[in-house]
Amino acid sequence: DAQDVFDRLVYRNEYAWSSLIHGYISSGDARHVLNLYEQMYADGVYPSTYTFLSLLKACIRVRNVKKGLDLHSHIINSGCETNQQVGNTLVDMYVKFGLLSEALCVLMRIPTRDVVSWTALIAGYAEHGYNEEALSCFESMQMEADACPNAITFVFILKACSTLGSICKGRELHAHIEKKGFISGDLVVGNMLVDMYATCGWLEEAQEVFDR
Repeated sequence: DAQDVFDRLVYRNEYAWSSLIHGYISSGDARHVLNLYEQMYADGVYPSTYTFLSLLKACIRVRNVKKGLDLHSHIINSGCETNQQVGNTLVDMYVKFGLLSEALCVLMRIPTRDVVSWTALIAGYAEHGYNEEALSCFESMQMEADACPNAITFVFILKACSTLGSICKGRELHAHIEKKGFISGDLVVGNMLVDMYATCGWLEEAQEVFDR
């Protein structure tokens, strides 16, 4: 019904396009969203920040790297790349595509980097086997006041420590996790801590965390 009304509009402004695009992405029809994106530009209508977020999510869902790169160019030209939400979603898109150097470049251009953007990159490094880079990224994250690690951050950084067998860094993280209260409050973090100690051969510590 929304499409039917849209098709009958004499003049379609950015709000009309944005509403329809958001509706399709919310209903899971990402491919149709990308078709609308092309029609929108052909009509000379340019997306707002809100619309760019929906378009980026569509690129991620269909894993369309070319469309994602094209969209990033339009975002740069519009001046929206430094918007925190858009920047975070761009980082997530490049991580999902396995383009980690591009994800890092976008992250570095966001004026105020938060836990979402840092964690997305850390997760990308850990998932693709770049565990040293994940640890380095975590250290850089800790230097920024607006980026306090959350449970998801700890899960992926513990995974990197486990793979590397880096018990010193793992114990340092354990102390940090204790201060945050994640041992008793988050099962996934607790599980990863047990796994990290067990993988590194520190079974008494693994048992102690397990018992708690």
